[in-house]
Amino acid sequence: MRQKKLTDSEELIYFGAFRYALGRRSYMPDTVSEEIMKHAKEFTPRAKTIFVKETSECLAEGWYGDACDKTTWSNFLKFWQDYQEDDK
Repeated sequence: MRQKKLTDSEELIYFGAFRYALGRRSYMPDTVSEEIMKHAKEFTPRAKTIFVKETSECLAEGWYGDACDKTTWSNFLKFWQDYQEDDK
């Protein structure tokens, strides 16, 4: 059975939500990151790489928001790093 992939528009919408939530101090980081991870298999390899790169940069620069948001984004980053390893 073939795995469903997101359309270009769907992937763009997820990226918009991701970039909006990155650095926010609200419920959005947790909500958006959980929703994206639920659809992990549907993203292109390029998208997965971008999630890792941009989340790493956010954490390194301290743009993550509050302490709870740092935990959310750290978990999100680990999820994608582990996911990329599983894809190899």
